[in-house]
Amino acid sequence: MSETNRSPGQRFRCTSRECSQESESINDWRLHVNEYSFVKGHVCVYKRCGEFIPSCANESRAHQYHLYLNHDIKPPRTDDAANIYINKNYSSVGEGMTWCYVCEKLLELHTSVDVLNHFELHIRLGSTLEIPGQTKYPHLFRQVSGERVVRSTGSGTETKDGGIDLSSRGVTVWMSPA
Repeated sequence: MSETNRSPGQRFRCTSRECSQESESINDWRLHVNEYSFVKGHVCVYKRCGEFIPSCANESRAHQYHLYLNHDIKPPRTDDAANIYINKNYSSVGEGMTWCYVCEKLLELHTSVDVLNHFELHIRLGSTLEIPGQTKYPHLFRQVSGERVVRSTGSGTETKDGGIDLSSRGVTVWMSPA
């Protein structure tokens, strides 16, 4: 794609939640975005939430926790809600599938290049967006007993004994490392 469609003075913002860098050219933006890793996961679309939930050993439980902690959906309704709002929105840039926040739909493309081409069109038109699963720090999605631990705005803090303190929500959860 050429730079000819560019407005004078247009800047291209990074699509990662972790970065606020702006590039002067779309080619510089593309080089910058290619420095990132893209982890697999699902996107919650309940009430346009848009939170990316990384893949883990027990995705069903992760989706239930997200719905309870962020949307106050209580069991047993979390299973049905997860099927409707999360499970079908699998996101893997490497496999050419990801959620587009601008189009508000799941993109089923062929490659990561196709995904970046799609987002580049939105960026050229001045959209500010995030690419689901984009991170410079994939090692932060560390393994604990075969499950991924990810900090989110609705989650608690990890305790010394491996539990999760959700006291701000009135709940404490402890998962045995065995």
